Amino acid sequence: MSSSLLDGKVSYLYFHGDWNPEDWKDVQSGTEFFLIQNMDSSPGISMHGIISTDAQEFGRFPGTEKGIVGAHLLADLYIDIDKYRLLSTNTLNTLMPYFDWDDPTSGRALPEQYTDTLHNIWRDYLAMNDIIKND
Repeated sequence: MSSSLLDGKVSYLYFHGDWNPEDWKDVQSGTEFFLIQNMDSSPGISMHGIISTDAQEFGRFPGTEKGIVGAHLLADLYIDIDKYRLLSTNTLNTLMPYFDWDDPTSGRALPEQYTDTLHNIWRDYLAMNDIIKND
């Protein structure tokens, strides 16, 4: 992973990692993702990028007979949680009430009815915090 700081505001990075999605049948290369960080008392979106592979089986989970289905992620934006409040799941739940943003399930597909809403909220969040994202 490599990263650089842009005016001390945001880390742009090349991140390539594996992810085990719950809704793996919906995972296709080129699909946009928003990663929610649930590590503290104010969870929210901390990363954005694309899924760089279709879902595929990576092999058995150690100690079990079950295979792991996953995909590779390629992040293009990481919000520095030491400098910024994240776009909170409370805000997302208020504006999109029929999707539970606090559900700990890994990798759920967002209903299409909320796609434009999420993009608008994300764009406003980046602008409000003076965070630049190259599209």
